[in-house]
Amino acid sequence: MNRLGTIGKVLQLKENREEEIECEVRALRNAVDAHRTRLGILEKSYMETLESFNRKQREGRLAPHEMGIYYSYFFHLGNEMEAKKAAGYYTEGKVLDAAELAAVRGRDLDG
Repeated sequence: MNRLGTIGKVLQLKENREEEIECEVRALRNAVDAHRTRLGILEKSYMETLESFNRKQREGRLAPHEMGIYYSYFFHLGNEMEAKKAAGYYTEGKVLDAAELAAVRGRDLDG
């Protein structure tokens, strides 16, 4: 095989690999967008429930058993959001380093 043919094949392989990488990047962007959307929905649900809780509490319409339900729900949602952020799905704040990620409790419900 002549030198020009070899160079042509190498260039073609590089172009093919570049296209593969671009496809992978697009797929990852789509996945990140989907996770951002899910986290946004979770945060919106949290805020709406918190507003409802605060309104009922101000109006004195919050029964004792409802308070326990609300607190359990807030605890669960808070852990879900923390786990998703720790997994790198989305955060507007500081990106955690390895040591800080190790300290995140995520879905640990024991304490």
